[in-house]
Amino acid sequence: MTWTAWTQGYRWQTNGSHVHVGFAPLFGHQYSHCWVDFRGVADAAMRSHGLTYFENSRRATLAQRAYCMSGPAKFPGYGPWAWGITASDGPTGYAARGAPPAENDDGTLAPTAVGGSLPFAPEVCVPTLRDMAARHGDRLWGRYGFRDAYNEKAGWYATDTLGIDQGPILLMAENHRTGAVWRRMMRHPVIQRGLARAGFTSVIFP
Repeated sequence: MTWTAWTQGYRWQTNGSHVHVGFAPLFGHQYSHCWVDFRGVADAAMRSHGLTYFENSRRATLAQRAYCMSGPAKFPGYGPWAWGITASDGPTGYAARGAPPAENDDGTLAPTAVGGSLPFAPEVCVPTLRDMAARHGDRLWGRYGFRDAYNEKAGWYATDTLGIDQGPILLMAENHRTGAVWRRMMRHPVIQRGLARAGFTSVIFP
């Protein structure tokens, strides 16, 4: 009953020809996937739309990239290899940024937003991360990996490298590469019991 009540609060939105649960900052489509493999399973809310949470997050990722490519806010640097809006620091401080629809969008991009979506859409995430590192160099890339965020309009680069950024990048890179984190977690009885109680069953749609 608790899970059903939670899913009844979903805000479904349409972007292009795709329908998915709306949550503007990309982290909301990523963090649970760091640990749980939602490919091939769905709860009642997802089944009613012919989706899995994995496919839902893929659609949210591509919708945000399309938003940045369309240039609605005319921020410099936004484009096919420059996107990734999520909760992060910025030139005016921390904010839960996201899109679409635009939420606190001020031109700040966060590499973790891209890295956290690696398994969903590697065909766009891998080139984007490579381009970010190549174009911005040591202003964005340091000893411990990508710094938190940057904003070309403001000429601003974060000085911090944060664990909450690096964690999703590393976990999702490994899930994309080998699926090792997913395999280990999905064998755990607590995860199996929790998914069953929430009504997840095997499905054959995306």
